[in-house]
Amino acid sequence: MVWLGQHAGPGIRPGDLALQAFGEGLPVPEATVRNPFAAACKLPTAQDSPPGGTAEDVADANAVKCRRKDLLPSRIRSIDSAIATALESAGTSAADVAQAILAPFGRPNPPTQEAWTRRDWVYSATLAAIEGADSVNIAQMGAMARSLAPAGIPAPAAEDLEFRWPGSEQEAEQLLTPDGGLAFLPDGSMTQVLLELAAETPLSDLREAWDIAVHLPVWAVGLCDRVETALITREFTEALTEWVSTMSGPARLRLVAAIDSVGQSPQKTAFDALVLLFERQALQAVLAQIPEAEVDNLTQPWMYPSFMVSFMTEQISTATAAPFRPRD
Repeated sequence: MVWLGQHAGPGIRPGDLALQAFGEGLPVPEATVRNPFAAACKLPTAQDSPPGGTAEDVADANAVKCRRKDLLPSRIRSIDSAIATALESAGTSAADVAQAILAPFGRPNPPTQEAWTRRDWVYSATLAAIEGADSVNIAQMGAMARSLAPAGIPAPAAEDLEFRWPGSEQEAEQLLTPDGGLAFLPDGSMTQVLLELAAETPLSDLREAWDIAVHLPVWAVGLCDRVETALITREFTEALTEWVSTMSGPARLRLVAAIDSVGQSPQKTAFDALVLLFERQALQAVLAQIPEAEVDNLTQPWMYPSFMVSFMTEQISTATAAPFRPRD
């Protein structure tokens, strides 16, 4: 009762209170926890279109709501620019960094980077949420992921997606549909997949995902703070190393999304937690199809922030997580 008195107030939704109490380890009835997680799964659906409309119409209407045109938050763009200036002052350049990143992969210069906007991202994400895995084009997804990198900086993992895993075509065939969709994901809308996770995931896993979702914005702001300080003092720090590592891999998406989620509601944090659980199951589905995959890459700093590695890479069994439903 003391905790409730400290946190309840006008305009605060009961579900948000339940999520906060759950996150702080207080005893909360299971249904009281799962209900707000399920409520967080409200994504656009085909039924949101006007009479005679299509999923594309819904995606377009959702994208138009974006107030920011730039894909990257201004703070991230400012830091990228300051690092590029610092590199030039030190007698090097982004091209030198690019070559250092590509050298272990034996690749030439990165392909031309397309200019994606935030609206492009929202449009594609909305369409994928409505139509499911079959609507996802792996080449487009890779190109979108590459667009998050600073100008001139390659993103080898995203390039692999964009060009359908060159050199590993046999493995790619196991993961992709003939049209380039993701064959290892379940049929149906993302809403249904997330609702199943909200209903069936053990509370311990929900709590772990919640904790990571809560910490991601804290990590992102802290990293920006430390990098900005390092640039002012002209001192090479671990923060700069971590930032440069995120430039060329999936961790960059974490950074961008986390900065955008600063100050968000508990319900949005619950949604992010469910997406993390979805991503973990997707990763396990890939590893089940290709058991010889180079899993060591999953522990690299360009893949995940260090506090996410154990959560994303631990083995999942049907006893500890709700499995994907098989595709028809």
